[in-house]
This record gives sequence, C-alpha cells and structure tokens, in this order.
Amino acid sequence: MYSDVDDVYLAKSRFGLSEQPLTARPDELLTLPPVVVPWEDINSPDSVQIGNSSFAAHPGNPILREAMKEMHVRYNDVVESGLFSDKQNHIGAGILKNADDRMGLMSNMVGPGVLTDVIKQHDAFTGDMLSGFHAMYLKNHRHPGSKLTRAESYLLFTARQQMPLGSIIKPGNLHSWK
Repeated sequence: MYSDVDDVYLAKSRFGLSEQPLTARPDELLTLPPVVVPWEDINSPDSVQIGNSSFAAHPGNPILREAMKEMHVRYNDVVESGLFSDKQNHIGAGILKNADDRMGLMSNMVGPGVLTDVIKQHDAFTGDMLSGFHAMYLKNHRHPGSKLTRAESYLLFTARQQMPLGSIIKPGNLHSWK
C-alpha cells in the first residue's frame, strides 16, 4: 500500500481500516476514485484521471509493473525529444521551469495520466466508468445543483465498489507537485 504523506486517513469513514480488510485479487489495483485534473481542458475526457497519491496492490502486481514500464518509455521519449535535457542527456531542471504544460507533461510521463492510461488498457470497464464520470462532471459544471440520474447514482455506487480507497483516504492538498 502506498500513500503520499499529505493524504489523510479518515478516522470516521464509512469503512475504517480496522473494521473491514482491504481485499484484492493478485492482478487488481485498489485506487482512489477519479479526480478532475486542472491541467487538462475540462471538455476533454483526459481531464478525469485516477490519482496516484494512494493505491494498494499485491507484490508483483501486473498493472503496476506495466505502469512502470510505460513510465520508462515515456521518460525516454521526453529525453529523446531533447527539449528538457541537461548536459548528461537526462531530464534536467528545465522541465520544472520552462514547460508551458509542465503538469500535463509530468502527469503523462510519471503521474496520474500514465496510471490512468495503463489501467484503462487493462480494464475496459474502468475506462467506461471514467467516461461516465466525465459526462457527470460536465453536467454538474454546466448545471450546478442538478439532481443525479439513476445511472449517475449507480455510477457512484459502482465506483465506491471498484475504487474503495476513497472511503478511507482523502487525497492531500499540499500540492508539492506545483
């Protein structure tokens, strides 16, 4: 199990850690519910991503292994672009200062963007669920206070089942990535 240091474990959650064990299949990755990321256009389906601040899995999890491989590929693509390379041909500090879309670049290279892409490749159901969240977010953004439809209520129920860490962990907001 991994959590960023600023994530908060909820003492009075619906399911406390001591009250219900976390269970997962060997090939399953337990995550937080999706979030809308500020570095993507809200009209883009890519604006809804699975955060990587907390997750849980068995050792050797195939999704995490694939995510690490994909991060390596994407890192090498950025290095090979030469846009942010330092004298040793690694990504240098320039990526932190000079990129117009630094957060999107970092997210898609080593953050929630790459994790979301890999999860969607392994699990079409989660991809469909993220599309549903995007539609629901756009509806609420355009019509604040609108009531949930039955389909939206079911989507939230399903997400709580599929992404159980949201009932016990609140993502932090120190935003050290900014």
